[in-house]
Amino acid sequence: MISNQQSGGGSRGRASNVGSILLTHQENECLFNCLGRKCLTLSSAVVQVFAAERGSYWTKKCCGVACLIKDNPQRSYFIRIYDIKDGRLLWEQEIYNNFIYNQSRSYFHTFIGDVSSFTISYFSFVYFFDISLINKYLL
Repeated sequence: MISNQQSGGGSRGRASNVGSILLTHQENECLFNCLGRKCLTLSSAVVQVFAAERGSYWTKKCCGVACLIKDNPQRSYFIRIYDIKDGRLLWEQEIYNNFIYNQSRSYFHTFIGDVSSFTISYFSFVYFFDISLINKYLL
């Protein structure tokens, strides 16, 4: 994908973490260290997350680095937002069966989460992941 860069150092034939082109190599390495054991990021980007409050307006939940995560121990996929400065998870949404992910603009995506409707706004017009990536890994 044009919006991401591969992490170096992976063994031949083994999948590598995918970082954001908006982050430095060192920042991407900090991100990869946050992921957890046997978790792999398939795509990453700098984002803001908003949640629908009472169905009438959007409230900003967090800013950070969004990752589409393959979590091998949980045998599932997640959208996770990390604060790479503090090295912590800010927010996550498991990708459930029949997950509907709408890409209304390349930089503005929406979906129904566990507790609310959410939108992810990207800090670059180069998008985080598109519908084909969701379909490839999740559906």
